[in-house]
Amino acid sequence: MSASEYTFNVASSCTKCSACSHVCPSGIIVMTADGPTLPNAKICIRCGHCVAVCPVGALDLSLTPLANQKPIDATLGIDSERAEQFLRSRRSIRSYRKKEVAAADLTRLLEVAHYAPSGGNTQSVSYVVINKREILGKLSALTLDWITEMSKVNASMRSYSNLISISRETGTDVIFRGAPALVVAVGSRKMPIVRDNARFSLAYAELFAPTLGLGTCWAGFFEMCSSAYNKEVYDLLGLSEEQMVVGALMVGYPKYHFKRLADRNALDLRFL
Repeated sequence: MSASEYTFNVASSCTKCSACSHVCPSGIIVMTADGPTLPNAKICIRCGHCVAVCPVGALDLSLTPLANQKPIDATLGIDSERAEQFLRSRRSIRSYRKKEVAAADLTRLLEVAHYAPSGGNTQSVSYVVINKREILGKLSALTLDWITEMSKVNASMRSYSNLISISRETGTDVIFRGAPALVVAVGSRKMPIVRDNARFSLAYAELFAPTLGLGTCWAGFFEMCSSAYNKEVYDLLGLSEEQMVVGALMVGYPKYHFKRLADRNALDLRFL
């Protein structure tokens, strides 16, 4: 549905509280004596704020239908202490059990991840999930080849040359750490903020993963290898040259579980 074909309905239960107009990022909802109106939806970013904020459910915009919005269950909220422990307990997992991750769990993981914020509500990230060992092996080998070539011309990459030796001498997967699945975030090369959008999305994924019994780790070497167009990698992923890998996350069942919250450097903070 295009913005020119929208419908904006306000029920008689509207209290004219103006919340919908105040939260609209585009500032296009106009309050009148009869309630909110939407004279022109051409710059509506379809965020759904106006419909979601209405305290009495009086507003319905066809671009973000009320019927598609799920009521928030306040009883599911958590206090600050539990939230802090949950966030601090996130760890990068590099040791995985030899167990496949069900497609349903991977789908649920990304269903949550794609609700992460995106610049201008562009929702510009798509995903490719690789859970076949053969393809993961090929992608790992191509990434090792890239590190080898980069170490010839980039001094900072030479410090990782030991990874190549370890992998080729022991057969250890130093790129994907034996993870049974890899989530690859994909976006258009023409969109400058798509990598930022992917960061938010994959951060949601890694935070939600433990609730499914899963662990994750950012696949940094693979992402660096794939950010520039690499035909062999992109062919394996089924991507075009116009597309770009903007993030990657290993996913699997952790072999070990952490018992304590690791410390960090002292907070560096200033108030002005």
